Amino acid sequence: MSVSVYHFSPTGSTKQIALAFGRALDQNASFVDLAAPGIHGGSRPIPDPDENETSLALFAVPVFAGRVPAPAIEAIERLDGKGVVAASAVVYGNRDFDDALIELNDVLTRQGFAIIASGAFVARHSMLPSVAAKRPDASDLEDVSKFARLAAEKAAAKDALSTPDVPGNRPYKEASGAAWVPTVSDDCILCGICAAQCPVEAIPRSAPNTTEAGCFQCMRCVAVCPKDARSLPAPVAAMISEKLGPVAGVRKPNQMWV
Repeated sequence: MSVSVYHFSPTGSTKQIALAFGRALDQNASFVDLAAPGIHGGSRPIPDPDENETSLALFAVPVFAGRVPAPAIEAIERLDGKGVVAASAVVYGNRDFDDALIELNDVLTRQGFAIIASGAFVARHSMLPSVAAKRPDASDLEDVSKFARLAAEKAAAKDALSTPDVPGNRPYKEASGAAWVPTVSDDCILCGICAAQCPVEAIPRSAPNTTEAGCFQCMRCVAVCPKDARSLPAPVAAMISEKLGPVAGVRKPNQMWV
């Protein structure tokens, strides 16, 4: 089976899910990074899946406050689905995925993809790594492989390509309007790695110790900083810690709809 995998993964956890899915079915699966710098400014093209070659496409995105991050939606909206059969997956940090999965399916359907399978998977929280720490682990990745096999079996059947009924609400919950940006300490050496890797180019390359209004709190700059000079603002960290405290040690299961 020929598989095309599209993932939006600023800090890498969603990419782990995407890689496990693709490699479970096709060692030569193609992978497209929807969070690559340049995509959101339009300077980097996004390849459409080839309807003559692709047997199954996967779209994997993280959940931000119960929704799909706007830059991920913007990237998907540049694609022409051409009726290609697809699976969808959202990856969340142990609280809830709320309306993200139904939103992702709606976007993919509008773009012409035929959704036949959907999943919600748990990974380490991008802002508070102590929540769902070390996930996805081996058990999670086996769940992803199972999901891939089930989706492939359904795709191969061809006579039962129904869209799964997934949890979520329309209208979707209101998107978070957070206005904070990561703080930068004196440990910053102005190396520019964060600026080069920012998915929406919100960090000026001429001043990588600053962050502009385009920031959507994806935490990639924090993850890639070699000096740990970027971090959550202390009040935001305290608020998130209090909010997620009740689920920090809970092992929530992965879910699939096929």
